[in-house]
Amino acid sequence: MLHTYIYDISSLRVKDILHDYVQATGARINVNKSHAIAPGSWNKLTPMMDINYQDDIILLGFHMAKDIKESTNKSWAKLTAKIRAQAQEDYHRALNLEHRIRYVNDYLLARVWYTTQIFPPLMDYGRQINTAISWFLWKGAIFRVPLSTLQRPKEYGGRALTHIMAKCVILFLLRMEKQGHKKDTFTAEWLTKWCLHGKTPNLT
Repeated sequence: MLHTYIYDISSLRVKDILHDYVQATGARINVNKSHAIAPGSWNKLTPMMDINYQDDIILLGFHMAKDIKESTNKSWAKLTAKIRAQAQEDYHRALNLEHRIRYVNDYLLARVWYTTQIFPPLMDYGRQINTAISWFLWKGAIFRVPLSTLQRPKEYGGRALTHIMAKCVILFLLRMEKQGHKKDTFTAEWLTKWCLHGKTPNLT
């Protein structure tokens, strides 16, 4: 009975939010074109304005499923496939190594920096993307060096190729920090509860 009560209250809150949105914008919600998703243990039998529940939906380019792990896997699987396809499509461009690295940094990985601020990639997807990059950069060349060498700054003998996983972590942390400074948000409350808000003292 307690779970049913919680679902009913949550359902009413969602309806109130949608009602306020309609009143503020004058827009009308088309139930036939709308989809609902049941995160976690949400009961799909809970009525939500006659909107059909889906196993996953696409929201601003992200796959949203019932839990974060599934959402992350679906989003990155699709993105990794796109990067691999783009690398294969542009493989035969007449570019030297310097220009290929610039293309990777500025264009091939552009979607990665957007996605990682919501869902940081798992290591397996990072390896797959690195494989596609390596294949694209060398274009059948016999002499090759590891990506770790190319990722070094130019003054240290590298070519400033972006380190994917390192930049992904930084972008995600910066996004979390910005969200933590906003008032009356779930993220801010969560960071405060776990003492992750603000700077920590340097103990070294």
